[in-house]
Amino acid sequence: MKKILTIISLVFTLSSLAQEAKVSTSSPILKGLSEKLALQSPSFEINAGLAVRHKEGFSIPRVTVGVNNLFKSGIGFYMTPEYRGGITFDEDGTNYYFRIPMGLSFEYGTIGLFLGADPINALAGKNWRKEMGIIYSDPSKLPVDFRLGLSSWVGATFGIGYRFPMAKD
Repeated sequence: MKKILTIISLVFTLSSLAQEAKVSTSSPILKGLSEKLALQSPSFEINAGLAVRHKEGFSIPRVTVGVNNLFKSGIGFYMTPEYRGGITFDEDGTNYYFRIPMGLSFEYGTIGLFLGADPINALAGKNWRKEMGIIYSDPSKLPVDFRLGLSSWVGATFGIGYRFPMAKD
């Protein structure tokens, strides 16, 4: 896991250094290229999703709230409360599952990555919930995004969200 986090950090760092690159738009071809390379505008996101199958055999509804592309830098933050009641959760003997992964996202163009963990429950001595995944969003067509994630403990996750613009273009 440390190797994966190191590689992702390196990719984020290198691509953030290239954010200020300028492309001459004197020709129509370069103008189109420049528009495709431009970052999206800042937005507020609400996303509904599901963790498909936890190791203990149940699915978990989840809601993500986040801010994306702050200062047109591609960097964002998110929180994803996950709750499932009416089950016997073996880890702590409760009749519910609750975690709240939170973390960073980085987007460039229509593709992004997110990486998060749940430090609140980890500090309480429960399983360290971690996740990583990809984001697809093209607000020039629709202000909708799709998230696909993976966690070694919870399994695959997916979500569909709506983005509200935070600034006028």
